[in-house]
Amino acid sequence: MPEPVRIQFDRTTPAPVEEVWAILADTDRFNRAVDFGFRFTEESRTDGRVARTGTFRLLGMKISWKELPFQYRKPQWFRSRRLFHNGPGAELLCTVRFRPSGEGTAVRYTVEVTPRHALLAPLVSIELKHRTRPRIERVLDGMLVHLGGDAAAPDRPPPPLLSAEQQALKKICAELTAPQFAERLEGFIEKEPLVGQVRMNPIALARRWSVSERENVRDFMEATRRGALTLSWDLLCPLCQAPKEQIAQLDDQERQVHCPSCNIHFDATFPDAVAIGFRPSPQVRAFDAPIQCIGSPERQPHIVAQDVIEPGGELEMALELAAGTYRLRTAPPTQSALITVRRGSPHGAGVVSVGDGTVSPSHLELGPGAVTIMIGSLATAPVDLILERRELPRDVLTAGRFFEFKGARELLPPDALQPGFSVEAQVPAGILAVELPQGNPGAALRLSERLRKTEPRRLCTRETSVLATYPRLPQALAALSALDMLERGAVGWGKVTELTLLGDTMPTGTAVEKVIAAALVAAPGQPAIPAELLDDPEIVADLKTARLRATDEPVAQTPQGAVFGLDGPRSRVA
Repeated sequence: MPEPVRIQFDRTTPAPVEEVWAILADTDRFNRAVDFGFRFTEESRTDGRVARTGTFRLLGMKISWKELPFQYRKPQWFRSRRLFHNGPGAELLCTVRFRPSGEGTAVRYTVEVTPRHALLAPLVSIELKHRTRPRIERVLDGMLVHLGGDAAAPDRPPPPLLSAEQQALKKICAELTAPQFAERLEGFIEKEPLVGQVRMNPIALARRWSVSERENVRDFMEATRRGALTLSWDLLCPLCQAPKEQIAQLDDQERQVHCPSCNIHFDATFPDAVAIGFRPSPQVRAFDAPIQCIGSPERQPHIVAQDVIEPGGELEMALELAAGTYRLRTAPPTQSALITVRRGSPHGAGVVSVGDGTVSPSHLELGPGAVTIMIGSLATAPVDLILERRELPRDVLTAGRFFEFKGARELLPPDALQPGFSVEAQVPAGILAVELPQGNPGAALRLSERLRKTEPRRLCTRETSVLATYPRLPQALAALSALDMLERGAVGWGKVTELTLLGDTMPTGTAVEKVIAAALVAAPGQPAIPAELLDDPEIVADLKTARLRATDEPVAQTPQGAVFGLDGPRSRVA
């Protein structure tokens, strides 16, 4: 095999490493700005894995390749590898490293292409050094200058609106109740890169525009009813946290949804699985924005490390981890180990063994900061590994949050809900959320049977999650005795909106999501509670009656707020 042809860029930026990672590890955005014109397909295999194929055109020829999973340690480095099926190159390896320095962050961006044959090396060299290099350099330098605050991001602007589209947009915006929103919306649709218009997020845009979330959501709904935007119900995958299916009417889907990227089926009726998305309606902008990097690390920000370990090999994950709960799992997801990062833990390193469908031990406890996880393989084939922080997605307008709005149904377009869909008024409830170990078939159903004996008002079950509500908080606290030492639970109190989907009624809303988020970061055997509830004297009194006491400091920070642990008699969760 000929020697690879190599190009390298060394740059320094005053921006901190986390900001540099966020923009350069968004490789879908980077590739779109370079204008490579990549296209990708995914095919689920019978062994649970996903085959990803990419294509683009080079010198009039359609080139295709096998896309291997990214390898990375956030925010230290990432690497992508492609095996070409045809064309002058046999393999491409792109590696980007980030190193904090006295001047900010040093970046080394390297691309290596191995020619298919020695005779093709000159052609590969010309393409890589004379055509690809200046395009990468332009976008790389532009993004680093943007991080320094001296220029706009070098994203490709959207194509100009057609005359009819422009007229329709201006007419609708002139009719909107809030003129400032109308001006922002018109500018967004005219100037925002297409990838930002595919799924417009009113929560994130409220922060960007410095307006209240509630006002922005109401304005988005009015723009939808008047025809400027199209609303869809997005069904979120619990693993990659991305919208994997979009439906026009809520209650118009099957219970099980397939995520082709993770090759799993998931329950679309669980409270955190349904969100609202927006995009320009076809009358104001008809467009498509294909994904240009299917494994982009920053598009899955909850994943902090990803790699592959060879049979009999060893792998080291050296990372900076904040307090919280992490999961080291195989891909496809068959087995996992829970890693609890807590203040006060004396351990800065742990050892994990990976076999054919096994990960052991099932639980590690480490202290926050610099940690090292040594992984050894006893498997007979390569194993893809993912280390992910357990948290709910950020800035998501879930169906539960939306229906907390006063008059929410009237805000929706007439055809957004099927006639059989129902929303119950908010009711105060004690809330219990439980996360179970992965790879234990039937565990959720067995826990549900135990919890039925505690007489919950509502009970929802998913493969590794159970949610129950009760008329009073003491009932939710008492239900903790139904948990065993491997199950991670959280309790809370708040107003719950009950939605009926596919004949099932589920509790939803902000209070429910905060308790689910707390359960994700709870340690086995130590239940958790959202921090804000500890300011309520009645809740503190209920905890005291249940012989539970909050930890002195939060055990984790989540996108939904801080979380405290609850200490008490071992029998509470035994």
